[in-house]
Amino acid sequence: MEVGCYCKLYKTCVDCCRTLHYRNFKSRGKRKRRSFCKECGLKRKENLNKRVYRPTLKEGSEIKVKAKLSNKRTISYKVSYDKAIHLVAEGMAEIIHDNLIYKLYDRVTFRNMIFERDNYKCVYCAKPGTTIDHVIPYKFGGITSFSNCVCSCRRCNQIKSDIPLEDFLFYYEPFKEKSNITIEQYLSNAMNKLSEKIKEIEEVIKIYTVIIERNELNDLSKQIQNLERSLLNLKLQLIWQKKNRRVIGI
Repeated sequence: MEVGCYCKLYKTCVDCCRTLHYRNFKSRGKRKRRSFCKECGLKRKENLNKRVYRPTLKEGSEIKVKAKLSNKRTISYKVSYDKAIHLVAEGMAEIIHDNLIYKLYDRVTFRNMIFERDNYKCVYCAKPGTTIDHVIPYKFGGITSFSNCVCSCRRCNQIKSDIPLEDFLFYYEPFKEKSNITIEQYLSNAMNKLSEKIKEIEEVIKIYTVIIERNELNDLSKQIQNLERSLLNLKLQLIWQKKNRRVIGI
């Protein structure tokens, strides 16, 4: 007869199959002991710690975002699947489950991190920066992330506003040295240059319709559409500036 078959002082471990004294088994209340010994229990804990659960987001659905404010209040809002993936990829948030992510940084912490990264200098004019600018504006699908946010001075931030980065850099350079140009003059000059560029491309299309292949024609027409869109944005911004009578120097 084996030890532990009928004796209450000994018990056989399920994992290691050893017959040990009951004190080697953890209590689970009501005069009962666990089926595995303490050593096997430690091994089970180690194996559990090695398992990493990596949840994935549900594709094609709106993802809920939870964030903590600087005053320790929590807010929640919804974003698209692509934006949620972008936030997680950049280390701005972590996945809780398939429909929820949690933002790791509040607004104040994020601003300080951007300022420290850019040495508190405007990336456009190298002057002291006090604001955060989105390289790709919200209007064109930009999000608040490390790659899309830069340190900027208030003047450059107001001038750029919703203008795409390429257009802003292209039209900002000629007026960079001058310091007394108003925002209205800047926008009107930018619109004139845009309209001239559109006319040049249209003339090229008219002259070389036979020579140029269809793919290149499509590319040029796309360029015209993009330029017309940016021209419309500039016109709307100029109207808004005149309406609110906001004049700033460049």
